[in-house]
Amino acid sequence: MHDETMDAWGEWFEAAGMRLPAFSRGPTFPNCELATTAAEQGQGVALAYDAVVRSTLESGTLLRLFDTVIMPFVISVAYPVSQAGDPMVREFSEWLHRQAQVAGVAAAEERKVRPLAHGP
Repeated sequence: MHDETMDAWGEWFEAAGMRLPAFSRGPTFPNCELATTAAEQGQGVALAYDAVVRSTLESGTLLRLFDTVIMPFVISVAYPVSQAGDPMVREFSEWLHRQAQVAGVAAAEERKVRPLAHGP
């Protein structure tokens, strides 16, 4: 399955030392959360952030298929357009980005992306 926000299958296959297979493109979802939900329902295999699926991995609802990991760095701060000029919003956003940069490898570990499939 694919994610419109960050379809990283090419990166994953490269990290695994393989060429991207020439297979037909599967379903595409607006984000990894919906792709992961489809994987939970047995619809296929998806890439997901470890932090997003930690509880479903622990419960056995999803299974990690491979140890190959890619670590994209994504941070988003959402707020109403009317608050775009608010100094507190700007300061918080800047602080959050600094914290993620300082965290380095530890922060990247939380954002591991691995292929997942529905459990037994």
